Amino acid sequence: PALSLSVTLMFTMFRSCFCLLMCFTVHVDSFRTPGSPRYLHTPPERQNPSLPLRVLSPRRFTHSVDSEPTTPRNKRDAPSSPDDIVLIPLTNDSHSLAMIQWSSNVSDTIIMVTRDYRIRQNSFSNFYVSHDYGKTFVKRNDLLKLGSKQTSIENFYQSQANRSRYIMVDVQNKKIFLSKDDCFTFTPRQLSWSPTYLIPHPTLPDVIAALEQQTKNSQLRITTDFGQSWQSVLLGVASFSWGVDGVDHPRTAYVVQGNSVGKTFSVFKTIDLFTSKLSRPFVADVLDFEVIDDYLFAVTNTTPGKSLSLLVSHKRGPLKKAIFPPDERGAMLLEREYYIADSSEGQAFVAVNHASNHTNLYISAAAGHEFSLSLERIFYYNGQSDVSSAQERRYIPYRFLDFHRVAALRGIYISTQQELIGNNRQLRTVITYDKGGEWGYIEAPEYGNKGQTLDCYLPDCSLHLLLQYGRVNPFLRTEDLLSSQAAPSLLLATGTTGSVLGSRYYGVYMSNTGGATWQMILDNEYYYNFGDHGGVIVAAMKSDGGRYIPTNHLLFSCDEGLTWKKKNFTDVDIYIYGVITEPGENTTIFSIYGDYPNKREWVVIRVDMRKELGRNCTDKDYTTWHPSDERHDSGCLLGRDVSFEKRRRDHVCFNGEDSNRRVVTVNCSCTREDYECDFDYEQLGIDAACYPVTGTVFNSAVPASCPGSKTYTVSRGYDNCLFLCILQCHYSL
Repeated sequence: PALSLSVTLMFTMFRSCFCLLMCFTVHVDSFRTPGSPRYLHTPPERQNPSLPLRVLSPRRFTHSVDSEPTTPRNKRDAPSSPDDIVLIPLTNDSHSLAMIQWSSNVSDTIIMVTRDYRIRQNSFSNFYVSHDYGKTFVKRNDLLKLGSKQTSIENFYQSQANRSRYIMVDVQNKKIFLSKDDCFTFTPRQLSWSPTYLIPHPTLPDVIAALEQQTKNSQLRITTDFGQSWQSVLLGVASFSWGVDGVDHPRTAYVVQGNSVGKTFSVFKTIDLFTSKLSRPFVADVLDFEVIDDYLFAVTNTTPGKSLSLLVSHKRGPLKKAIFPPDERGAMLLEREYYIADSSEGQAFVAVNHASNHTNLYISAAAGHEFSLSLERIFYYNGQSDVSSAQERRYIPYRFLDFHRVAALRGIYISTQQELIGNNRQLRTVITYDKGGEWGYIEAPEYGNKGQTLDCYLPDCSLHLLLQYGRVNPFLRTEDLLSSQAAPSLLLATGTTGSVLGSRYYGVYMSNTGGATWQMILDNEYYYNFGDHGGVIVAAMKSDGGRYIPTNHLLFSCDEGLTWKKKNFTDVDIYIYGVITEPGENTTIFSIYGDYPNKREWVVIRVDMRKELGRNCTDKDYTTWHPSDERHDSGCLLGRDVSFEKRRRDHVCFNGEDSNRRVVTVNCSCTREDYECDFDYEQLGIDAACYPVTGTVFNSAVPASCPGSKTYTVSRGYDNCLFLCILQCHYSL
């Protein structure tokens, strides 16, 4: 999926400390309104992907600069100012929520809206624009005026079909403001209805769907002229999704409508943007419905009070009931909720909640309806787990699965597993290099960042990384694991070593081998990020042993953590709450957000690390890296030998935003490690064999109609083996 150039900065107060929580929004090809799914859940970034995520922000956050905007550029130039540090005070704005969005990689526009977290009758917002890539911000409330009442922008949207187009929405006052020129000008429109949610079409820039969310009768509307006129389409709409580019017809949409009786829904499909009247539902009597990549998912319950059923369609084929394997006793497990973890690599990872503290992760065959067990007891947060508390349930409003797909590297995932230790359930980090075929603990580094021996050895002690749980937990608020398409080998994470994930004393760990080996690069907790395709890592102190520490500098490394240098950015210490860069991790420009210890006054520091990297890189500065080098002698992983060109660790030079190094993929002969267990088989213990699931009966006899020149299929447990029928008649299985 294309990466959105948007980020929301969100500040949450806890025990008199203020923490920055950053949520990058990943745009997907299926666009869905943020309804209230009951039994079928997806990662938070998939919900209403045109919007940044939002949480309560009790601090002040603004830019106060009075310069005029500059003219736009078609292609971004390198920063012309000799100053690599720009300090922008954020004063005179008491709003509690701020949203920031980068326009695109060929524009210098950055926009920001500040508003109250809860919109009230007298609420108003402030609108700021930078056309020089964050060197200055201009308050431009004058662009968003219609009538005498102050504008209160609740949401704003960027068209993914044309990223110079924006829609600013004042839900309370029923206004929208439309821009086609990167926010230099806006066209206001007064509506007769409240535009609760907008869903821009992913490929048609003039087409937008809108949902007016009402208590009893939510209404769907559509525009095909970029908001100049709107057509009412359907009442009683629970959710809406555009089709997926490359899978559905470009004018496809899926609408979920509530039934007049009961609590089920009907799903309607259009392929002509609602030009034709909707008549027969695409599927009826479902509890939830989702469109995700190649897949359609629906939840049904034919017997109230009994197990739910998941229906799956792959590449828009018929919806079929998903089949999950029984437990080790041969009993079928209750299916209470489903969480679609990932479907980006041609198969679907689905977590099924079987009981309050029992969720398993399953992976589908390519067709999507036959599933095999991948990971038992994966950590799924739904407010009922033993590892959740009343405080966590109060501050974490949504369900999540602690699961991370490593960007750019096929088949590598990191997750958190619940283990029963004594009478308590504890968390441990696990990793897979073969798309969930085998999971294992992460081996801790031998030494810490200061050369100290860590004395942590498998299997009793391992490295544990904080994923989503650390980011959303109000007691932690750590950075999430960072991986990027721009730097395939590089991973950064907050972690700790031990028997379980439980320590309050964390450090920053880095892998430059795609997760195969790890190093401790910083002690204590930091906000971190990387830029220039991983060529520079920056980190700002967050806390020391749980105590927030003010600072006036950041640390940076241009050799993947081998050495660190200090860069001062102010004369006065400030508390740091985040280090961000434009999504994509290609640029050398970072923004640091913080406040002064004795003032309720925010500050943003723009830091350009370009000069720290020195000369431009040449071909001699690169080497070839194979992701399988650390794990397989054959060089093959999941049937492919993939190699990347990456900058040599000890060569300090500038990659450049447009640097695209060579990636070579070669198919190779498959071995057992390239296969997963077949349906109704499972891997037991540490050997590579796949055994039939308990209670499963197989018939491997030669078919009655078996001509000597034909073959028939017998499963070896991990793939299908073709036997010649004429020989099989003389060979006993």
